[in-house]
Amino acid sequence: MKIKITVAGIALSLASLCFANPSGENVFYLGAGKSVNGEYGDKGKGAGTLGFLKLRANNDSVFGLDISSEGTSYHNGSPESAASVNLLVGKNFSRSDTGRFDGAFLIGARTKETTCPRSYLGYRCYADTDPDTSYAINFGAALFYTHQSLTAGFRFTGESRQVLLGFRF
Repeated sequence: MKIKITVAGIALSLASLCFANPSGENVFYLGAGKSVNGEYGDKGKGAGTLGFLKLRANNDSVFGLDISSEGTSYHNGSPESAASVNLLVGKNFSRSDTGRFDGAFLIGARTKETTCPRSYLGYRCYADTDPDTSYAINFGAALFYTHQSLTAGFRFTGESRQVLLGFRF
């Protein structure tokens, strides 16, 4: 529950920064790919990302936020897909009248393990209580090429490799 509130707060803060400052450009993107570090048969399962990127027009800085389903987490010892929340910080490498090439480092947190007493009624945890969750650091890089209003790129982390597609507004 705490992570959901934190993610919502960060997303709202980032969105307000982007819309309050008209001197930059915004990119919304989706990603799809494969997990690379899965255990117990999870390797190669699908990974996905939903992200937002702020491209600053008055300087070369780039920053953003993404939420991803990648890698492996364990719930009471059973493997399942992990969730991560990541901050992207980077710079513009090249810019022209119709396009730009940007790169960003990515750092965040992903679920590593959740534990709770088992439920006898089909809930995830006994008496529908919140599980105890441990987190691991998630890091990587992302590359973006934006041509007019279309953005394409790649996202590489220790947990997955993904192709990105988005639009600039």
